[in-house]
Formats: sequence, structure tokens, C-alpha cells
Amino acid sequence: MTFGPENKTETSVKGGIGLIDSRIYVETPLTGDKGYFLLGARTSYSNWLLHKVPDVDLMNSSANFYDINSMLIYNINHLNKISLFAYYSFDRFGFSKSTKYNYDNFLASARWNHTFSPDLFFDLAVGISNYSYNIEESDTLRPREAYRINTKLLYNNFKLNFSWFPSSDHKIEFGLNSALYGIMPGEINPAGLASKVNSF
Repeated sequence: MTFGPENKTETSVKGGIGLIDSRIYVETPLTGDKGYFLLGARTSYSNWLLHKVPDVDLMNSSANFYDINSMLIYNINHLNKISLFAYYSFDRFGFSKSTKYNYDNFLASARWNHTFSPDLFFDLAVGISNYSYNIEESDTLRPREAYRINTKLLYNNFKLNFSWFPSSDHKIEFGLNSALYGIMPGEINPAGLASKVNSF
């Protein structure tokens, strides 16, 4: 999704309704021309289409998704500006009512721009990303073998960049950048009270 310019003066709402999904997008300025706020969302309802396919497995399957994203731009004054961003998505697919796949992803960031002088300013940004992927196998004919697999990937980031213009012909940039990863490659747990699968 592409966000518009910062000089928005009126609230705008856009959207659409389709056969398998719908969407809405809202963009509004903040009081006193301080910035603007944006919100967008999509969702699907494609299950009904799968149920029309002349295949037993597909007719008993399901698939849907939704996502939400937002952004806030706020000008504190002519020297300071902050930006906030968040995004969340969820996807689900189930095949023949026994195997279910879920994906979800969350992203968020905050940014601060500050001007010390016409020759020196900095940009501070922090961000987080959390992605998870889950599989659940729960065949009603084999409840003792039902299991759930969970996988996660976490990413945290910090950036601090300075820009200095000692003269009209020179530019010096310096700063800090760090990243932290958290990985869970796969965790297996029983799915349901009748399952005899061991966790590991």
C-alpha cells in the first residue's frame, strides 16, 4: 500500500467489495496541519468458492486471510518529527478438515527525525518483526496421532544515523546499527486431549 503526501487537508475513505475479498482505506489529516493518519484493512471470504469445487477434499477445505496496517506522521515542530507504523497479517488454510496451516506476521516501527542545525540532523528508528507459522494435524480417525508444530522468527532492530554537512561540497554520515534475532525452528505439541504425541 502506498501512503500519500503529508499535506493532506481532507479525510478520504476508499474501499471495495469483491467476490472473494473486501478492503477499506482511510486517510485523515491531524489537527493544526501537524501530520496525518492512515489505516487500511483487507479480508477474504473465499471459503464459499472452495466449497463449490466438485472435489471432496477441496469442498471440505478452507482458506482465508486478513491484514491491517496503519501509519501516523506527526510534526511536533519544525525541528522534530515522529513516524509510527504497524502491520499485522493472518493467513489460514485447512485441507480436508484434518490439516490446518496458519501464518501470522506483526511489524511495527517508530522513527524520530531531529534537526540540530541546518548542517546537522539525526534519524532514530526502532523496529520489531514477529513471524509465526503453525501446522496442526488432527485427523478424527487417528486422534492419538494429532499434533501441532509451531515455528517463530523474531527480529528487533535499532538504528541511529547522523548526517553532517561541514560544507556545501561535503557530507559526513555516522551512527549505530544493531539487530537481535530470536529463532524457534520448530516446537511439536499434542493437539487435543486424546493425543499421545510427546512435546519436544
